[in-house]
Amino acid sequence: MTSNDRQSIVRFSLFPVFFLVLTAQIQALDAPVLLKPDDLETYTTAEAFGVGIQFRWSPVTGAEDYDLVFSINNSLNIRSVGSTSPSMQLKFGSPSGTLVYWSVQAVAGGQTGPQSATRTFTIQDPPTATPTPDPNAPTPTPTPTFDVLPAPTLLEPEDGVQLHPNEIASGVLLTWTAVDGAAGYRINNLVNNIPKPPLTSEETEITLSLEVEDGDVITWNVAGLDSAGKIGLFSQVRQIVAETAAATPTPTPPGGILPAPALIEPENGLSITAPQGATQSIQFTWDQVAGAAGYRFSIAENDNPPSETNLPLINSIPITFTFDHTRTITWSVTAIDAEQLLGETSEGRTLTLALEQEPSPTPTPSPTPIISIADINRDADVDIYDVFYLSSQFQNDDFNPDVDLDQNNIINKADVWLFVEAYKNDR
Repeated sequence: MTSNDRQSIVRFSLFPVFFLVLTAQIQALDAPVLLKPDDLETYTTAEAFGVGIQFRWSPVTGAEDYDLVFSINNSLNIRSVGSTSPSMQLKFGSPSGTLVYWSVQAVAGGQTGPQSATRTFTIQDPPTATPTPDPNAPTPTPTPTFDVLPAPTLLEPEDGVQLHPNEIASGVLLTWTAVDGAAGYRINNLVNNIPKPPLTSEETEITLSLEVEDGDVITWNVAGLDSAGKIGLFSQVRQIVAETAAATPTPTPPGGILPAPALIEPENGLSITAPQGATQSIQFTWDQVAGAAGYRFSIAENDNPPSETNLPLINSIPITFTFDHTRTITWSVTAIDAEQLLGETSEGRTLTLALEQEPSPTPTPSPTPIISIADINRDADVDIYDVFYLSSQFQNDDFNPDVDLDQNNIINKADVWLFVEAYKNDR
């Protein structure tokens, strides 16, 4: 698109909403009256790109500049062209079948006045018979067109969703479909139709975080960016409404301190047993806290000082343990706000990691110590029971080595004399 008006100043700006973004009106300026082209006018592609289209409107008292705003096929890819006079000549390289919406606003002191009525015109060629191609004819130069990426489709959140202002401040995940050929995406966002700085993302999602009040309306849409950074067509718009009654977040205690997270798993006092050298991954989880920007995870073994780790905005962390000794694990979680201030610490939970015990062998009883050869009944005492035991063994035909005191494998009177002597000395 070019201008034949030497005094015109061409300025391009992309806004996500065609007829809502230009709402700040200056009462001292009137809305221009559109003169040419007539509404519903039709031009051929040769006229639109060759000679161009003449735009004219009535001058506005006090105006320093004019913004000619137009949209191709009523898409959200809005373009604005500035002019210091109430007319300008523009060329369009759009294909046949293109519908163009246009309107004008007066500008003074950097402020825009009310918007004019909106008119449309169509670039449409009449149907023609296909001529027989001349093989000797030179290859025609193709007509320039706007080669832009198609618009993505918005996915989440749904249009008109109501969210608590605290939830919007914590971040709302916006998602959309991928666009073929896109190297990235541009995300426009407005609060109450006031544009905020646009965002970019290389993925098909982004977390939008805004400080809003009850009743505020956020409007957003997305366009693809090619490898040269050129913006494609914008998607349709969606809105998010800030509503305090939409959700009941975890209350924040007086003073702005974040509350303690509620621990979920593992349950308090859980004991896990495994063989020596085994490994096991244990997932530690807790509830999210509204307004948290991250968490501090604290874990200690037995009576040792705790190890503390700052985590992003997640509510779960896996830890792998090796069972090399029995120990007690104590853990807790603290929320961290956007200013890196710590909230209340959760309860402390314990977890016991124990080694499996191998079965103990059956102990072999120790033999009763022999205090004297006269203790032939082996009760660690030399007494009258040994006499009875000796007498009974002499009446038994079986050989008893306990009675063979002289160790000659014969039980006879010599054993008796040895017993009597030891009995007198050791009793």
